Amino acid sequence: MAVKRDSVSKWHYDIEPRIFKILEKNKEQALYCIPDYCGENKFEVRCFNGDRYCVDLNLKACSCRRWNLTGIPCPHAISCMEDRDIDPVVIVNECYSKNTYEKAYRHVINPLNGPEAWKKTAYEPLTAPEFRAQPGRPKRLRTKEPDEVEIPGTKTTKLRRDYIMITYSICGGEGHNKKGCPKNDN
Repeated sequence: MAVKRDSVSKWHYDIEPRIFKILEKNKEQALYCIPDYCGENKFEVRCFNGDRYCVDLNLKACSCRRWNLTGIPCPHAISCMEDRDIDPVVIVNECYSKNTYEKAYRHVINPLNGPEAWKKTAYEPLTAPEFRAQPGRPKRLRTKEPDEVEIPGTKTTKLRRDYIMITYSICGGEGHNKKGCPKNDN
């Protein structure tokens, strides 16, 4: 809490630095958007790739839904804000603001003394609960560790029959069983 509180005091802007970087990236992408003003702070935004979006600055909403979901203005909304000379930093959702972070981290967690300084009581110390077998049939085979079995050429660690060399115990040959044994001509 103290580290977060100190880091908030070092912010250069009124929003979180990570959010400010995202906003700057969106500003660069806004250069490829052309806003058409429709009235009452509503815009139709045309992009160079042919897409069209509806932006409402009053509702803080865009039809691409990125602004609605994250609270950070999307490139389409930023192009509209630049058209109306509105600073995008002011429009960013309140949850990313410096004031909100200061409120969240203003509380202090008081330190505690170690167990040797604790007041002694007449009660027994707590112990872990005793083990009880869970209901249901127990597993037949143990679960293998992820690094125990690995299939060559893949990232999976499932044990498959394709990659195991089987041996026939009677003749000692590898790669076959009783049914495919060349010595057994029955």
